[in-house]
Amino acid sequence: MFRWKIDGISSDYADYQDLNATNADCLSVEHQSQWFVFAPITTGTIGFTLIPSNGIDYDFAIWGPYDYDDVPCPPDEAPLRCSYSALYEPTDLALSAGDYTESPSGDAWVEAITVANDDLNKYYLMLIDNFTADNTSFSFEWNLDGVQLDCAIMLPVELTDFSGKVLNDRNELRWTTASELNNSHFEIERSTGGIQFEKIGEILGQGTTSFSTNYLYNDRERPFGTAYYRLNQVDLNGASELLPTISLTNDAHAELMSLYPNPGKGIFACDLKMKEAKPIGIQVYDLQSRIVSDFRMEMEEGVNHMDINLTDLRPGTYIVVFVDEEGAFATERIILKPK
Repeated sequence: MFRWKIDGISSDYADYQDLNATNADCLSVEHQSQWFVFAPITTGTIGFTLIPSNGIDYDFAIWGPYDYDDVPCPPDEAPLRCSYSALYEPTDLALSAGDYTESPSGDAWVEAITVANDDLNKYYLMLIDNFTADNTSFSFEWNLDGVQLDCAIMLPVELTDFSGKVLNDRNELRWTTASELNNSHFEIERSTGGIQFEKIGEILGQGTTSFSTNYLYNDRERPFGTAYYRLNQVDLNGASELLPTISLTNDAHAELMSLYPNPGKGIFACDLKMKEAKPIGIQVYDLQSRIVSDFRMEMEEGVNHMDINLTDLRPGTYIVVFVDEEGAFATERIILKPK
């Protein structure tokens, strides 16, 4: 199935209603809908067959043709073709159908679109709507006679959201796709200046799906200050597309990356990342809030690896607090096991 999208006219589960009294014609409202765009580059006729997987009611409408700079979002006129039939499982754009619109009692077939020279390289909008809104999938086959479609406007992934949060120990990235076509994976890229990016991770895609998918990536090695993130979406055939960039600012001056093993028998390995070189204090409290150990250590800029020796303490639960001249910047509960 070919899938195309123009930014700003996506609609899913009727969250956004682009149909109105001016452009709906034989349709009423959107139930569970998807919007597409296609552009012919040779003359001929355009037809297709849309077949739901389990025989429920699918409808469609087509608007156009429009010049690229004049594509309305949403359409501002009645559709060129429209089928609202409830009688047949497949619905078609076919030669010799004889009509341009179908009511609920119609036969679901409307006349194919003839592409003349004046229509070349112009854009058509298409709405496909699942009247039952039950997530039923469908197959879609073009029936093209002489016409070739411009596949350069095909978008393999319809990204609806890309956002992030700065958390205590990581930057959390989340993104959502409304649909995917032959999507192999996402490469997560990061930059500290917004110009030179490096790959820091990879998340598998869904291949091909018409359903919404949520993704999550945690950057636990984030830099101090502002980090820029972008997604590089990679197709199964190796083609790729860079998606929009976001930025997150980490204002911390020091971060506890790890304290392990926990539980432990007295020697705890610690990884601490510092924005600049300076001394820090490490305070250990028991559960009665009494300090049972207190010492200082010199830190270098970047990641510092050290051991915290608590072998002189009794087995039990303790709170380790890391402090500098600005106050506490990390707290960790540890369990000291018997030797």
